[in-house]
Amino acid sequence: MPNPFRSKFVLIFVVFFCPSANATLKSFDISFITEGFDTSNALGLAIDPLTSDVYMTTLSYNGADNLWRMDANGHLLESSRVNVDLGPFGGISSADFTNDGNLVVLGTQSRFPDPADRFVVTLSTDGQTEYSRFQTDQYFGGTSGIAFNPFDESIILSTGRVGVQSVFREVAKDGTLIDSLFNDPALLPNDIAFDAASGNLFATRENKPLLDEYRRDENGYTIVRSYDLTDAGLSRRPLALGIDPSNGLFYVQDNNQRIVSFNTSDLAIIAVSAPATWGFILACLVFIMIRRKGNMNQ
Repeated sequence: MPNPFRSKFVLIFVVFFCPSANATLKSFDISFITEGFDTSNALGLAIDPLTSDVYMTTLSYNGADNLWRMDANGHLLESSRVNVDLGPFGGISSADFTNDGNLVVLGTQSRFPDPADRFVVTLSTDGQTEYSRFQTDQYFGGTSGIAFNPFDESIILSTGRVGVQSVFREVAKDGTLIDSLFNDPALLPNDIAFDAASGNLFATRENKPLLDEYRRDENGYTIVRSYDLTDAGLSRRPLALGIDPSNGLFYVQDNNQRIVSFNTSDLAIIAVSAPATWGFILACLVFIMIRRKGNMNQ
């Protein structure tokens, strides 16, 4: 005769200790962007907070489309060439949505052999109307990521050169610099996205398949934890990152072949090393406890 208590225990164990793996993890194909000769890398992702449509920017030449809109399941809805003068070798990359429903993107205007002009441009969602732009050439090493903070309507830029200097810049929508916050260059942030639910900033790592979470405090942006993107099936670092504010899902581009969406609960957390000062304090506390125990035994 089966033991009812054992059956209930097994059920409780399955429900609470064995949740279905990667419950929100899914992906859809974007390999069509590499089928022609004029489009290569997917460089930016922005998620419409009202419809959850996925907007993707690509590195495209010779007038090819460089702004793509898909629904949350990856069905292509439309594509276009943004109505911005980018020069023969220019392009748009990282992107995000503003509170008024427009796109804010990083742009590079290139007329080789002249130096490239880098800027932030605000566009309509179809890419045909440019509302404003400002230069970012003054930031050492260029810009790799952009995120919009819906609470104070500031724009966050990831700037710097790999391994040399990493700075998060907070700027107003007209480009006025609000603050420059230095970051550990060893972390090498690439694309960034602002999570309205937590108020934290997320960044893909330039040289590893990692997702870093930063908290804004009086000292700037402090990394609080990292997530292992290999749990989402990524073996290379992703170039583009976006967050859907309506449901908290994260989207990353995987090797120009697919877009993967997930929740951070689908990923393993990689502990962030404690600062050396805290390690020193901990060692001192252990030393004091050992000394006290030795004195009590005398």
